[in-house]
Amino acid sequence: MKDRDSVIINLYRHGLGVRMYLTVSYLAYARDQGKNLIGLWRNNDQCPGDFCDIFNPIDGCQILDNDWKGLSSFLPKGSKALHMFEGYYPFQHPHLYSIFNPIESIQFKIDSLCSSLGEFISIHARRTDHIHVMKNHDTYVSDQDFFDSIDSFDDSLNIFLACDNKDTQNVFLDRYGSRIIFNKNIVSDFDPQNPLVRSTSLEDAVIDMFVCSKALHFKGSNKTSNGIGPTSFSSAIQYLYNLNKKNDQP
Repeated sequence: MKDRDSVIINLYRHGLGVRMYLTVSYLAYARDQGKNLIGLWRNNDQCPGDFCDIFNPIDGCQILDNDWKGLSSFLPKGSKALHMFEGYYPFQHPHLYSIFNPIESIQFKIDSLCSSLGEFISIHARRTDHIHVMKNHDTYVSDQDFFDSIDSFDDSLNIFLACDNKDTQNVFLDRYGSRIIFNKNIVSDFDPQNPLVRSTSLEDAVIDMFVCSKALHFKGSNKTSNGIGPTSFSSAIQYLYNLNKKNDQP
C-alpha cells in the first residue's frame, strides 16, 4: 500500500479492545474515502504481542508490526489518541467486527474449548486497572450484578469466566465451584503498582474474547443496556456476540 493512498492510524499505545475499535472506526472512514488503512502496531504491557500473532490479515488494511519506516503522519494522536473518527463509531458499523479472525492455531483452541463447554453462559469481569474507577462509576458491573445474571439461568449451564486477575477467579470459583470454567488459571497476583501489566498472554485474551462471544448469553463489565461502554474489551465481545447471534438466526 502506498502512503498517499492510505489513512494511517496509531494503534500502538493501547490494549487490544481499544486497538480493535480504532481499527473498525478508521477502516470504515478509509473505505468511504476509497483508501486503504495502515495501522501502526507495537506490543506493550497492555497488548503484549503482534497483530500477526493473533489475527489473519484484513482486506484493505495493513497492520505493520513495529516496522514503520517512512511513515510519519498518523491519527489519532496526542490527547485524542483514544478517539474514534467522528461519525464513524463502531455502533454505526458493528458488522466490521467480523474483520477480526483469529489465526488457525488460536481458532482451534477456541473451537475446542467451546466444544468442551457444551451449552454455556459467559461473563467478562474487568477489574485490575479499572477497579478504582468502578468504586465511583455507575457504568461498571459489580460482582453482585454478575451473580444475579448468572442465577437467572439454569444452574446446569457451565459458566465461562474471562477476567484479568487471580482474585476474581477465586471469587467466582468460591460461589459456583465446578461450573466455572476459564481458559487459563491465573497464578500471579495483581500488582497495583503496575496496573497495565497483564497476567495473561495476548493469545489468552483473544481466546477469552471469542469464547465469550459464542455463549448462549454474555454479560460484560459495562453496565449499559446494550453492553457497550467504557470497557473496550467487553464492548468488543458484545459486538462479536451480537454478530454470532445475528448469524444464528434462520
